[in-house]
Amino acid sequence: MKTITTLAMLAAVLTLAACTAARASTPTPTVAEANAYTPSPGYTAPPPMPSTISSIPDGVYRTRVLKADAVATSGDSQYAGTWTFTLTHGGYTLQCQWTDQDGQDCGNDGYPGEVVVESGPTRGDAAVVYFAVDPAAVSKLNGCSPVEACGTGDPYRLEWKATGDSLVFTNFIGYGDQASLAPVNNFTIQPWTKIG
Repeated sequence: MKTITTLAMLAAVLTLAACTAARASTPTPTVAEANAYTPSPGYTAPPPMPSTISSIPDGVYRTRVLKADAVATSGDSQYAGTWTFTLTHGGYTLQCQWTDQDGQDCGNDGYPGEVVVESGPTRGDAAVVYFAVDPAAVSKLNGCSPVEACGTGDPYRLEWKATGDSLVFTNFIGYGDQASLAPVNNFTIQPWTKIG
């Protein structure tokens, strides 16, 4: 009886060890993988976005725009925030967290924690990138509802340049609802540093 009990305990220990090893070997997704854009069913990129995928380098980039800098450069405090930009082959996700606590950061989103504000396709070439919001993808990532409240689907265009571990954006052009954004905004105020 003692042998059976010992064998049962040994089996339990081995099973627990195997489960722990399996759990430990399950890879934790990187920030880029966790925030990778997945097109919503039936989504197509709007015009004037080209069909080619931009060669902008994949990675996770961040910039921190203080309210004083946003107002001084663009005249609008809504561009303040800690912005995190995840670029994956053919897609992007943009997150923001307040730097000031007055509610005007991150496009006046009213939410102080880090939240996904945009996600969608990237198109372009070696010098220009187009972004467009896929509202259903944003809804899936941040829970906004109804889907129509998850962002405008109109695209915007920027010229880009990679310099070392930084991205620099210039010459913003917005289309449709995006045309009202200032040419100097959270993308163009300062360089974005690669963090992942």
